[in-house]
Amino acid sequence: MKHEEQITVTKSTVGVIVRTKNEAFCIAYRNAALMDWNEATKKYSGQLPTRAQAQIMCIYGDIINAALIEAGGERLNRWYWTNEERNANEGFCFFGGAEIKWVGNDQKTSWYYIRPITSIENNGKQTICN
Repeated sequence: MKHEEQITVTKSTVGVIVRTKNEAFCIAYRNAALMDWNEATKKYSGQLPTRAQAQIMCIYGDIINAALIEAGGERLNRWYWTNEERNANEGFCFFGGAEIKWVGNDQKTSWYYIRPITSIENNGKQTICN
């Protein structure tokens, strides 16, 4: 699959900022926790990526990981939860990194990592990643 979308990745004090035509968000330099989906959505409400953001992290994992490593952060190389659920029993997760690029679903009772993100408004204002 060919991806025509432009991406820019820049460093900030707490994460890397990813910008595409339709998305702008900051990925924290480190994993925050390991937990099931229900606990993750309660403790990290508003900081879990959407499925669209997860797809961007998978498609451009090698570029994002290079920026994370260059800034002294941890690469995306684990299973991570998103904030979206498939149904009452399953939530969407993704494997971050250049090796496997996949977004799917799994039981909400499975334990996956949390990599906090902050969405950035279209006007560029946000609070965490400046």
